[in-house]
Amino acid sequence: MKTKLFKIRNKETGEFSKGGTWRYGIWTKGGKTWTNIGHVKSHLNQFLIDYRNNHERYPYHNAEIVEVEVDYDDCFAYDVNILVEEIEDKQKAKEKKAEELYKKWEEERERKLLEELKKKYPNGWNFHLEKRCISVKLTDEELKKLPKNCLNWNEKDGLIINKDILKSICNELLEYRKKNNG
Repeated sequence: MKTKLFKIRNKETGEFSKGGTWRYGIWTKGGKTWTNIGHVKSHLNQFLIDYRNNHERYPYHNAEIVEVEVDYDDCFAYDVNILVEEIEDKQKAKEKKAEELYKKWEEERERKLLEELKKKYPNGWNFHLEKRCISVKLTDEELKKLPKNCLNWNEKDGLIINKDILKSICNELLEYRKKNNG
């Protein structure tokens, strides 16, 4: 299947018209491709009408029509899904990286909170690793400062720290125990 395509090329610069009705900055490396000569004539006619009415500089005084014949049956082609999969893979990689960055930020935020609590209550922590019990005495104001997503309350008004924070605390305690009892 052979098809003719048309471009308008500036003879001086070799750049192509990008179409439209704006007279300035119309030349680019790729330019516009028209699919039939009637569309090119219509485009040129628009400029002629404006040129006659406004007496402005006609942008195509040193241009030529380039006619290209393309045989789409003789062109390299590949399945669209190859590009779609590539786009999806890149998007998934970006999302994964964003999730990792968020998780890292969240862990750092929780670690800072834990450090602040340790400094504020050096004697207020009771650690019982065997029973997985951690207790801290906090005022209502101090509780309000904690991240909402790390805390839950049980039916007896006991504070429950989420498992990620508990895991982090336990790891720090195990490291501390290794250093001091090692």
